[in-house]
Amino acid sequence: MNQEHITDRAHGIDVHSGQYREDFYKQLLVPNFNALTGQVDFVIIKRSEGFWVDPRFREVWDILASPCPIKGIYHYQRSGVSWKRQADNVLENKPKDCQFIALDVEKTNNVLDKTFFADSSRILRYWKDNSDVKIVYYLNEDVGKTMLRIMQQNYPADKWYLEFRMWFAQYAFFTRDRKPENNPRIPVGLPGDWLIYQYDENGDSQPLKRYGSPDLNVFNGTVKDMKTWIGLDKIEPPVPPVEPPSSTSDRPKLTHIIGYFNDTSHKILWEDKDE
Repeated sequence: MNQEHITDRAHGIDVHSGQYREDFYKQLLVPNFNALTGQVDFVIIKRSEGFWVDPRFREVWDILASPCPIKGIYHYQRSGVSWKRQADNVLENKPKDCQFIALDVEKTNNVLDKTFFADSSRILRYWKDNSDVKIVYYLNEDVGKTMLRIMQQNYPADKWYLEFRMWFAQYAFFTRDRKPENNPRIPVGLPGDWLIYQYDENGDSQPLKRYGSPDLNVFNGTVKDMKTWIGLDKIEPPVPPVEPPSSTSDRPKLTHIIGYFNDTSHKILWEDKDE
């Protein structure tokens, strides 16, 4: 893999299956992660929307996300759909190697009222209480201002938007100014320590050539910082070596594994044999 370095921040993409064409055999033309030439340190794949699950999600995940060291999924919240049905659907079907889940809070096809934003709170807290992965939420400036007004008017004590980390979308007016070293202008009331910044939705005019996505993002820190956030820097202590028996009489009476070398593919096996 030969990726062009463009920023010291962790740099990533988010995609959904609808961004890819099909070949003659109806197979999605999804670029393999190792074939990408743009800097991609993390990948986020859309898995679902409301109660709908993308039937081609696994194709994109297996080809593009699984090979990436840092990966997550996002769910597009829909109004008029049971919040618990949405929350359970995501947890019951998320990939085992998924490291974080994002709730996509947007205006399109939604009614942005007090019920909708109360459901955002319920979904996020349910995920937090019932999973072992990191939980974030996604919104843009317009939705953020609307959310703040409605929550403060109706649920002033519920500040879920400060409790969870934020993935914020904001694009410079001119495409040339959409740079990964920029910082978003966060509306007052939202967390200033943004976690992920979606700085460009037109990053690739030819998605199979460089990034494989028009949506480009940066993490608020280095790749090492992002790995620390999701817990990839935790190192399990090695299993201590076990000394073999000094004589035949010391051998155990049953065949069993009594220890491992540091390379756990090599096992120390002792068995009782008649001399």
